[in-house]
Amino acid sequence: MTINYLVVDDEPLARARVKRMMSDHQGFSCVGEAGSAAEADALLERHSAALVFIDISMPGQDGVSFAQQLRQRFPRIKLVFLTAHPEFALQAFELHANGYLVKPLAADKLATLLTIIFPTSKLIGYQVGSELRQLQLDSVVVAQADGKYSKLTLACGKQVLVDHSLKNLLEKYPNYFVQVHRSTLVKRKAIQALDSKGQQHYVKLADMAEPIEVSRRAFKELKQALSY
Repeated sequence: MTINYLVVDDEPLARARVKRMMSDHQGFSCVGEAGSAAEADALLERHSAALVFIDISMPGQDGVSFAQQLRQRFPRIKLVFLTAHPEFALQAFELHANGYLVKPLAADKLATLLTIIFPTSKLIGYQVGSELRQLQLDSVVVAQADGKYSKLTLACGKQVLVDHSLKNLLEKYPNYFVQVHRSTLVKRKAIQALDSKGQQHYVKLADMAEPIEVSRRAFKELKQALSY
């Protein structure tokens, strides 16, 4: 699954540098670049982005106040600040920014940050009593909230209770799971079709005999995504 990102910086050369360096990382696609917060806001009305690079010092609305707005509108979006002024780091992390890169960007710093933000681990570790167990991420088809835990349904039909919340799973594996309901995540690659019966919406998944209920909002977003 491709991870879409947006670059917001008033310097064209700085935007070009980010895009050039990101081209070295598979699985990422730039959906646009903007020279101001207003331009970026307009782009986000037309495109979805999981990651936004934001320059702190820009004409008009600065990057920090723009990031505050983005965090309220898109709670799970990944925000990475770009700046030539390291003294802004504390202010950036007070916004729960996912990263902070000092200009000029260094390839190794960017690579490390992407690894932290989008983990590539294929194993989910979980605790059962005093025993630490692991299971293959690719085997998980559905994750459903169960109190502070999550009940995972595997392709083989087995169900496993793990000590991870849905929020934690979605943050760790944003390119693997998609949220279809407040209490349900599904494997993106397992989605086969969408269906509606009256006012109820469902998603058909590979390796699952029964369809999974989808919220009205998620159904609309999935339908739009699958149409491309």
